Amino acid sequence: ASGHTYPVTALVPELTHQRQPHRKDHTTMSEQSLNNPADVLEAIPAGLGFVPTDSIVAVLLSPAPQAGSTMNAAGIVNFPKHLNAMRALTVVTAHSLVASQIGAVILAAVWDGPVTDYDRSRLGALEAGFGRHGIPVMRTLHVTTLSEAALWADLDSGESGPTHRHQDSLPAARARAKGQTVADSKAEVADEYAQVDPPAPMLAMAEPMSMLLDASEELAQVISSHAAPSEHLVTALGVVISHSARAHQALLALGLDAPERAAAVWTVAATRLRNEARTWALVSAAIFHYLAGNGTRAAAALRLADQECAAAGLPTPRLVDALRFELHAPTDADAAREKILFLLDHLDQLDRT
Repeated sequence: ASGHTYPVTALVPELTHQRQPHRKDHTTMSEQSLNNPADVLEAIPAGLGFVPTDSIVAVLLSPAPQAGSTMNAAGIVNFPKHLNAMRALTVVTAHSLVASQIGAVILAAVWDGPVTDYDRSRLGALEAGFGRHGIPVMRTLHVTTLSEAALWADLDSGESGPTHRHQDSLPAARARAKGQTVADSKAEVADEYAQVDPPAPMLAMAEPMSMLLDASEELAQVISSHAAPSEHLVTALGVVISHSARAHQALLALGLDAPERAAAVWTVAATRLRNEARTWALVSAAIFHYLAGNGTRAAAALRLADQECAAAGLPTPRLVDALRFELHAPTDADAAREKILFLLDHLDQLDRT
């Protein structure tokens, strides 16, 4: 990343950008799906990782590689309904979501109640803003809810039709098969990191290398076996990541090939650890959620890491801002991995402000 050094949440704390990982197991929106508003809407909760409400959702489509070929979903951006359209557009375009990387957009207004003239004017301003950047808006849809079956309406053509509740959709089934969770709300995502009592006991690190080796061995086993991390492992992780950036780097390397599972382990650790150790466990969870394409949970972990630092009167680690910037820049899974490897190589320079 270059050019922009500010974190996106400094501009719009409520913004959620979910990168769609480009992997063989990722189901992109086909041409048929893009032409079917119900398919687009039903894919949004699984794409974001939560069910949006009172929101404007922008489904960002990658450019077709050649004439006549199919565009795929490159990412999803969720804006609060009340957010000024031009402010939202400024944030999107400021983070490299430009015409060279977006072929088109589908907008979805998700709120219970009618679309007023004021709502239409804000949606129109957003459409016009994308148009000025050479990004056409294929459709602007409205649906009252994505939690339950409902009716969608195309605000331009007047077409309408039914949607299923998101739990019954094909994207939701695929997410469940991969062990991914779709929260009922954005607030519920943050609850996954809520502190659980009693906290894991913290021990003095009498033999750093021995503790690192023990933690590494157990962490590798937990990630590969899908087992729950023990209290002993959580304690060891907390001690090690608080002690040394290089030791932290070694532990993070163990999860690079299984980011979903590693994210789950570090999330559990974050709920049981406190203070500095909790901050670094949150950052670790954010790293793996980012690698897995789960921007919603990565952003939530980074926000909580900020709060932990503020509560302790400590500066936010530069790694948090570096991750936050990368989180809102479009990329594919291979490029995301390269960026994380670069950050890990420089972890000792980023672990303190």
